[in-house]
Amino acid sequence: MVARIIEGEEIRGAVEYNEEKVAKGAAELLYAHLYAKEASNLSFKEKLFRLQHLADLAQRADNVCTHISIGFHPSEKLSPELLRRLAVEYMEKIDFGNQPFLLYEHFDTAIQHMHVVTTKIKDDGKAIDTSFIGIKKSIPATEYLEEKYGLIKAKEQKSNETIAIKAADIKAIEYGEKPTKKEISRVVRSVISLYEFGSLAEFNSILRQFNVVADQGEENSRMRKHNGLVYRAIQTNGELIGKGIKSSSIYGKPKLDFLQGQFKKKKARPEHRERIYRIIDDVLNKGVDEKRFLKELSDNGIYVHIHRNKEGLAYGITFVDNLTLTVFKGSDIERSFSVKGIFSRLQPDEDIPAVSWNKQFVNSIISQTDYKPGIKGVLCKWLSAGVHINAGNNESGPVFLAGHSKILPEYYWKLDRRVTNYLIANGLTPARANYIDRNLAKILPDRFSIEAMHAFSSYLNVQLNNLIDSAFEVIHDDGISSELLKEAKKKKRYRRR
Repeated sequence: MVARIIEGEEIRGAVEYNEEKVAKGAAELLYAHLYAKEASNLSFKEKLFRLQHLADLAQRADNVCTHISIGFHPSEKLSPELLRRLAVEYMEKIDFGNQPFLLYEHFDTAIQHMHVVTTKIKDDGKAIDTSFIGIKKSIPATEYLEEKYGLIKAKEQKSNETIAIKAADIKAIEYGEKPTKKEISRVVRSVISLYEFGSLAEFNSILRQFNVVADQGEENSRMRKHNGLVYRAIQTNGELIGKGIKSSSIYGKPKLDFLQGQFKKKKARPEHRERIYRIIDDVLNKGVDEKRFLKELSDNGIYVHIHRNKEGLAYGITFVDNLTLTVFKGSDIERSFSVKGIFSRLQPDEDIPAVSWNKQFVNSIISQTDYKPGIKGVLCKWLSAGVHINAGNNESGPVFLAGHSKILPEYYWKLDRRVTNYLIANGLTPARANYIDRNLAKILPDRFSIEAMHAFSSYLNVQLNNLIDSAFEVIHDDGISSELLKEAKKKKRYRRR
């Protein structure tokens, strides 16, 4: 049982969203709590008025609408009666038991889920305190109900079991089978209602996965100068389709000034960073290329938007968590998760035959490594087997890459964290690794084949050991040669005199 609480300004928008689902047969109103009539006998005006009347009594609160979605495990099919009971008990546990609310069951995804629309404004005009309601009240409430009714626990569910918004049907829009405005409006209103976002860029990162984008126009265009905004359908490659839909023509008028008001209220909460950080870090540690990185995160319910310029160069990265309905810039999750940091940890494209072969070659050598001889013995073994090492630094620290002597450096395979930590702990710095790589050609000329090197193995081992010793003696730990370090110390002593 997973509950998500979203606060907003508009009661009407939330009620209309659910009523539209009912009209399409994609939802059913199950229960109206603390209403004068049974749910089936209520008109739209009556449903709305009961909540709006309380919202209008608000003394200070801005976010008067509380919209809650509650989802269950795909294998669970609960009766309407049990859904009603769960909703009532859940609302009591989060201190909303005395508030009127509308309960809808939705049928538009494979996962059974229900939506609750209510207000936090009480009949005295004061607002229920919803500070940290997720951690303090909602999670304990769902865990209590899971235990009481024997439901599958949220902690045991796979992370990709999310309540999804259906993407805009691009083919239907292209061929005129579905009205563009209707498709775009559905996506925009759903995203605003459910997701948390703190900027137009974050809002667009969420919209893009549903084939929609909010467009301000070109840099010096009339529309941008007047703070205009249109919503447009886009292909998966980012290409715009059809005419834009004016933001003022969508119900709720999600214009730029409206969105700017939402940015301050809907910015993702810090507590959601931990889940997304853990998943990204775990996937990167597996040693994956860009394609597999995106696929693994998608399997965990996370959409990745890589920002690229007209030349195709990446300049930013944003992660949309469709489980917690939050969005973060990479660098806001962790400094090393900037686009530069992420790409520095990604492997080259495994679909390139040379990369795939090199990966197998490097992993085969490393898996057979005996670490007892120490770092110099390990390096000598790798070099004599034809493995070259070069290195660099990223925001996470040193990165070591390995490849066969005949493979292009751009196809080198990044060593995993375990091996990298071993190399660092035993004194191999990027400067030392690159010193060895630069001077290796003097010992192993290109005209020598691997077979020839095996024939002169004793001689080569001596030369390789001398090179490795030289690297550890000549290159200081911080990448400064020992000669330069001595010279700097002399100058420092001279100044003191």
